[in-house]
Amino acid sequence: MMAGVVATPFVLYTDIVFSSLVALCAAIFIVCVELLHKHWDIGLPYWAAQLKNTRRETETFSWASITFLVTLFVLAWTVPIPVALAAASMLALGDGMSALVGRSIGRHKIWYNRKKSWEGTIAGLLCGFLGAILLMQWYAIDTGSDYPIVTIAVVCLLGAAFAMLGESLPHLQDNVVVPIFAAVPMTIAWMFLGLDPRWGLLPLRLLG
Repeated sequence: MMAGVVATPFVLYTDIVFSSLVALCAAIFIVCVELLHKHWDIGLPYWAAQLKNTRRETETFSWASITFLVTLFVLAWTVPIPVALAAASMLALGDGMSALVGRSIGRHKIWYNRKKSWEGTIAGLLCGFLGAILLMQWYAIDTGSDYPIVTIAVVCLLGAAFAMLGESLPHLQDNVVVPIFAAVPMTIAWMFLGLDPRWGLLPLRLLG
């Protein structure tokens, strides 16, 4: 959850290239730590234990952490930066709070996925929505952009709804599905509404 929230100030107060390199280096580092432990039984002090704590119950390799970093890297370069930051928020806060609330008070199970609850999904939708608005407004203030709050709310609500739809689907990797399900409809709405920046960094450079 902290990694997704920290993404916004990190991008804003460094730059997208530096942030992308840090994310890729972190992903490569995690792969190296896991390979050392898995194939040579070498556990790096502190890091091996930390990665073990972040693994899901069914994982023997820290794919959740790796896919989290790689997915955010891809979104940062393919969709408008405010949308990428909002998608990171929905993964960090929406997916995170959905799991916490669902495990603690989730009583009403979703019919197509009995491992998920309506309580967790609703909590994730609200937290992802509010977090995305706050991070978009942070971006707007820092860059001097002027986004109508109602317009931003509509975009973020659309993204949060699709993010939680993706989160509730069975047999899928949340760290990939949630931000992509959030980013695609938000990008379409963002471009349709003519908000700036209209394109992601990679499409912008390819289009000249």
